[in-house]
Amino acid sequence: MKLLLKSKVQNFFDVNGMDVLNATSIPTVEIINGAEWVSEDAAVKYVYESYFEGLSYDLVSFCKN
Repeated sequence: MKLLLKSKVQNFFDVNGMDVLNATSIPTVEIINGAEWVSEDAAVKYVYESYFEGLSYDLVSFCKN
């Protein structure tokens, strides 16, 4: 399973003005050194099912940089 840092996901929402989205709605699957990580699939699905579906795959590239 691929993971994304939950704070990076939230940063993506904030940077893109996606104020109605909140990373806390995506379940944490692992905590590593105090940082929460979410499933890449769950994060992409969350964005895809929102008004911002066109940005769903940009999320992955943003979080990996």
